[in-house]
Amino acid sequence: MVVSTTRAGEAPARRDADGFEAFYRANVDRFYRALAVTLRRDGLAHEAVDEAMARAYAKWSVVGELESPAGWVFRVGFNWATSWRRKLRRERPPVADDAHPQQGPPDGDAVDLAEATDTTAYLWRDTGYVAHDLATGRESLLLPMTGVFDGSTDAADGISTAVAFDRTEEPCHPQVVHLNGTSYRQLWSAGVPGCLRVTDLRLNRDGDRLAIGYRSADGLRVALLDTEDGRLLTDRRVGALPAGNARMHVELAWTEDQTVRGVVVPGGGGPHDLEPFTVR
Repeated sequence: MVVSTTRAGEAPARRDADGFEAFYRANVDRFYRALAVTLRRDGLAHEAVDEAMARAYAKWSVVGELESPAGWVFRVGFNWATSWRRKLRRERPPVADDAHPQQGPPDGDAVDLAEATDTTAYLWRDTGYVAHDLATGRESLLLPMTGVFDGSTDAADGISTAVAFDRTEEPCHPQVVHLNGTSYRQLWSAGVPGCLRVTDLRLNRDGDRLAIGYRSADGLRVALLDTEDGRLLTDRRVGALPAGNARMHVELAWTEDQTVRGVVVPGGGGPHDLEPFTVR
């Protein structure tokens, strides 16, 4: 008779560790290269990847089951680096940073991550919406567009097949461009009744639904629209809007193609209790 001396939980833990090690070896170098090109700073890219990989290892039993573990790691690394930059700007004026020497254009070459898959990061740059190949670092311009970073766009989002944006000069008229390779094939635009200003846009995975967080006279609201025909599917109030609080807004994320989760984010500094809500 063979008696196993393996304690309960050891085998799954070992499999998790082995799975993460294989993932790490296969992807770490391309993450370094991709973030170095994206962030324009080699040292910061290395720190961002190290942080993202550490977080992935800590919850690999969950991350490893995602549809795109590589996309998750790239997004975590990018967001960590972006937060680091914002913290640095708050604490001191922009000066040369010896710890993270520049690579390529300066920080003025703005970038924001919209979506990441196992092979591609979709980015907003000064020139427009681009697809960044994580393996080679090559970028292709999917939609020429300016104004994302200069204050003339209130909100923008993108996926692999579509982008959405709302221009300051024509507020509350979010536009959706359905992409087809390196061109676009359909432009849809509709007004949001009662809207004063759009604060967040989120496309679902298929690009056929758009979640819109916006400010109205009666508070903060979330609307769900069908991007093919412009039908208003849902519109509900999710929070009050105190007088004079211009920074309060909602943050949205799709949990599935029909369901949006979000929180009302108060303006100002300090700790806050965030209460999530669901819109279907």
